[in-house]
Amino acid sequence: VDLIDDFNLKLFLTEHGYIKKIPLTSLRSAGELKTKEEDQIVLSQEGHNKTDVIFISDRSCVYKLKGYDIRDHKPSDLGEFTPNLLSLEDGERIIFVRMTDDYSGHLLFGFANGKIARIPLSAYETKTNRRKLVNAYSDVSPIVSVRYLPADTEEELVAISSLRKALIFNTKNIPM
Repeated sequence: VDLIDDFNLKLFLTEHGYIKKIPLTSLRSAGELKTKEEDQIVLSQEGHNKTDVIFISDRSCVYKLKGYDIRDHKPSDLGEFTPNLLSLEDGERIIFVRMTDDYSGHLLFGFANGKIARIPLSAYETKTNRRKLVNAYSDVSPIVSVRYLPADTEEELVAISSLRKALIFNTKNIPM
C-alpha cells in the first residue's frame, strides 16, 4: 500500500452504470466529460486514491473497493461498467457511491413505501477486505433514494409522493 500513489481525484457515476475515476490534475485541463449517448452523470464526488469506495446496489448489497482498484480514466473515456467491475448479479445496478476514509456520517435510504431509514456509514466498515456485503439494508420495499449525511448534520428535506403531496422533515427526527 505504501507504493501506491495517493492523489486527489474525482469519481463520477452515470445513470447507465459507468464509473469514471479521473485524477484532479487531468480534470483541470479537460474539456467536456464523455458519456454514452442517452447517458448522464448522476453523481460526482472528490476523494483520493487510497480511500474506500462504497457502492450501494438496488438489491440491498454494498460493494467495497479501494480507490486504486478502479482504473484511472481520461475525461474522454466512458469509464468502467459497474456490473463488470463489481461482478453484479444480472439486472442489479449501482444507485449510489460514497468515498470515505473514516466511515463517519450516515446514509439515508428512502423506500417506495414511504419509509426512510438512517444507517451509520460505520455499519459498513469491515476489518477484513470483504468486497460484498449482503442484506446491507431492508429489501421489503424497493429503494428510491440514497443520500449521505455528514456527522452531526441536520437537514430539512422534502419528500414528494406520487399523489403530489409533500412532507417537510428534519433528518434529526429519523431514528437510527
